[in-house]
Amino acid sequence: MSNLKVGVEVVGAYDLMAKDGQGSCSAFVEFHFDGQKFRTTTKDNDLNPIWNETFYINITNPSKLPNLTLDARVYHYNKSNSSKVFLGKVRLRGTSFVPYSDALLVHYPLKKKFIFSRFKGRLGLKVFVTDDPSSIGGSIYHVPDVEPCSMNTDQDTHYELNSIASCLGLQSSYGNGPKQTWYDQNLIK
Repeated sequence: MSNLKVGVEVVGAYDLMAKDGQGSCSAFVEFHFDGQKFRTTTKDNDLNPIWNETFYINITNPSKLPNLTLDARVYHYNKSNSSKVFLGKVRLRGTSFVPYSDALLVHYPLKKKFIFSRFKGRLGLKVFVTDDPSSIGGSIYHVPDVEPCSMNTDQDTHYELNSIASCLGLQSSYGNGPKQTWYDQNLIK
């Protein structure tokens, strides 16, 4: 079994859809990766919840990381019938994961489940790859004047990754020539 893990810092969400009939919601995030499922605590009566919770998910086969996705779904917990109501989702590809030192907090726009669903809001995540979670500090920072990215298509993904790499002063090969990512260059040896 590999020691490689995906770290997910669930920082917060903002501008969520009210779902409790009183202009608020009780939100939590549930995410799935590599056959594993995790969940944050529920933040009651808050359209802009802050979690600041970090999870480390084992990667069962690191060579398959580029083909894996992290699905983060935001739900409202309905206390009256103990059910969950979908508020939106974020899907990230394994090719976008970087080491902790290069990871940035990004506020991803929530996507809807169905074409005619009403939705709004953003989810703040910092996602990274590490082989030693104990060496990672607890600081979370936001880079000012950086637009949140939405990864709708491969072209958008390559553009955003090139933009992030450029801001960090890194040489980027995202989308140029053969598909090669930071992961390909640094983690698979």
